[in-house]
Amino acid sequence: MKNYLFLLLLITSSSFASEGVSYDSSQGREKVIGMKALAYEDMSSNYTHYAELFNLCQKTPSAKACDVEQKQASANYRASKARYDVLTMLVETGLLLAPLPKIALNEFYRSLIILGYAEDTGAYTEEALLDAANLWNKDHGFKNTVALTLIQLSMLQAQIASNT
Repeated sequence: MKNYLFLLLLITSSSFASEGVSYDSSQGREKVIGMKALAYEDMSSNYTHYAELFNLCQKTPSAKACDVEQKQASANYRASKARYDVLTMLVETGLLLAPLPKIALNEFYRSLIILGYAEDTGAYTEEALLDAANLWNKDHGFKNTVALTLIQLSMLQAQIASNT
């Protein structure tokens, strides 16, 4: 299902003008909401897995899955919930152009590498990140931006999670 939502998002992305849409336009907002749906699906799937393990471990505390696997499931759920919560907050408050905090540049770089928009050279410049982010923007029907934004990182992470 995740891949179908992602394909639908890509198809609708290509139906917009080749120059793309701005994140804060009504069309851009709809595309962001599509990524939010991917993040919700990932969160829901991770919660289901965590809840199953939690219930198992309540009934059978000595079960093999009640140590590392349950902790990993809990961590996966918390991470996916955080991704969904950030996208929700950005959409509902209208902060679609909020700047990316400097502390998140490494995560942004790592995300671009995972998705194939940047090469893992071990070093980067903000200009190189912006160029790679704009390649991602183009592929997803958004206009080029002049600054890295939190919504870009959130959507990159939602796409990564939907691909796994």
